[in-house]
This record gives sequence, C-alpha cells and structure tokens, in this order.
Amino acid sequence: VTLELGGKSPMVMGRSADIAQAAERVALGKMLNAGQICLAPDYMLVPEEKEAAVGDGLIAAASRMYPTLLSNPDYTAVINDRHYRRLTGWIEDARAKGAEVIAVNPANEDFSASNARKLPLHIIRNPTDDMTVMQEE
Repeated sequence: VTLELGGKSPMVMGRSADIAQAAERVALGKMLNAGQICLAPDYMLVPEEKEAAVGDGLIAAASRMYPTLLSNPDYTAVINDRHYRRLTGWIEDARAKGAEVIAVNPANEDFSASNARKLPLHIIRNPTDDMTVMQEE
C-alpha cells in the first residue's frame, strides 16, 4: 500500500507481499520523473525480517531499470545546484546521525567527477525522526 500524505508518502508492506514485485513498483514510483510526483514513495515500512530482502529487491529493480546513470538520457538530474546541495546535505545528515546509506550505482560511476547534478538512488536504512530526510518532503 502506498499512501500520499502531504509530501511524505510511506509505502507499507505486509508479510505476505511479493517482495520482488513490490520492490520493482517502489523503485519505479520513486525514480519515475526523479521522484517528483506526489505518489513517489518516500519511505517504506516493512516487517523487520523482510528488510534485507526488500533492500536487495530495490537495488536489483533500480539496477535493471537504470544500469548506467551519468550518460543515460532517460535518467534525469536534479533541477539546480541549490536543490542538489539540499538533497546531498540530507543524505550526509542521515549518515552523520547513524543511518546506513546505500547508493545504488550499478556501473560504479564516478559522480564526484560530474557536474550533471545526477544522484543515484540512495537507500537510507534505520533512519530516526531527528534526521532531515524524515522531516522534509
């Protein structure tokens, strides 16, 4: 189930859900139009015993959709430098506050050498309410 709740759109996964299918749909919803649609899943609530499999499923689905990112014309970029800095700051805030941050970069591309404002999908595991990613849209 995906909910649209004023900018923070959680996805709730039940124990009987098909993990591969759900992960593919979440990855598509999050990455379509760079996540800039009202129903783009912002975070997932999954049974604890399924968390690793869901993470693996998201990585696999995103990698199939976008095997390369930097030179891929179908993989869009952040609109401007201000928003790029905002998003990367939120990722660093989560990392600094103890979250596990996984960048989904199937081709191991060097984003630091690019000025394209493209970001790979980031999976942030074990966020806390004090992290900016859990407070902002």
